[in-house]
Amino acid sequence: MNLRTDVLALLLIVWSGVACGAAPLYSIKLSASPSILLSDGKSVALVSAEVRDEKGNLVPDGTQVQFSASLGVLRDTLVSTSAGIARTQITSSSLPGVATITATLPGASAFEEIRITFTDDPEMLRQRANTYLFSSPQYLAYSADWQCIEAVSSEQKAEIVVGALRLQARSYQYRLDEDLVIAEGAVLSRGK
Repeated sequence: MNLRTDVLALLLIVWSGVACGAAPLYSIKLSASPSILLSDGKSVALVSAEVRDEKGNLVPDGTQVQFSASLGVLRDTLVSTSAGIARTQITSSSLPGVATITATLPGASAFEEIRITFTDDPEMLRQRANTYLFSSPQYLAYSADWQCIEAVSSEQKAEIVVGALRLQARSYQYRLDEDLVIAEGAVLSRGK
């Protein structure tokens, strides 16, 4: 063998090792209910991770899902799926903040993150049950696939009204799955 065939043989071995040893592809859909908790160190939310394989099928029972949280306390961090879903609970922190919850599959390249808000403002908890009013004279759209409502108004007239809270902005996105608003040129007011 000469140097050229040795290098080619080595490259083929390395390439086939990568192809054969590649982690299977999975997807995770993560949700939490409720997504806003009182920061009392006692309030609890249910966290669910739906796991699917590369063909879109739910994974077999017993597939391990690893959960982690940047704030608050998870009841279980390594959970087996049942009917393709792994569930755990998170207990709120005693300090207000936003917890990032991550779900991963050990040995696979799948992960997903969501955020839960821990608040010391009881008004935020009451808003969960309120009706949301979205409006814009220029552009207002809803995407079921992206779980998002988007509005644009060049004159800062895109509005979200929730209970006594009113957001007026040039543009906003409301992400339903995270209960999160991202706004540009916004004014937030409380009261009628």
